[in-house]
Amino acid sequence: MTLLARDKFFDSLWDGFYSPYTRTYRQRPNVATAKTNDGALSPKVDIVKRGDNYQLIAELPGVSKNQVSVTLDDTTLTIESKPTQQQESTDTTELIRRERHHGIYRRSFDLGQDIELSDIKASFKDGLLVLDIPKQKEQEPASRRIDIQ
Repeated sequence: MTLLARDKFFDSLWDGFYSPYTRTYRQRPNVATAKTNDGALSPKVDIVKRGDNYQLIAELPGVSKNQVSVTLDDTTLTIESKPTQQQESTDTTELIRRERHHGIYRRSFDLGQDIELSDIKASFKDGLLVLDIPKQKEQEPASRRIDIQ
């Protein structure tokens, strides 16, 4: 399973030449602020391999279950959420500072060929989307006797 967004080829070109720059670039503490080309934020994820399964855990703060969609197009899995912005304005209310994000989250993953696509399961609780992604069972090659003529 691989992420689609970033290619590390150019990172290796910078190693040694601008090491303070690359160190700062790679150690971005808040990946959720990374925006896609259309302005959507990328949620933070953990990907764990457990035996015959992968588990992908995506952090979607402030989002409810009915605002999340998970789609599978061929082998590309896409997580998307469209939370509604809270309307807090009244005549006596003045917004002084906004740090919480209210907008679209979107992230895609290439699952590869070793995934059982029909058995992917999802659950959502407390702002965490958990996807259980089973690997395909390895099929042992069939052996047979070949007659000599």
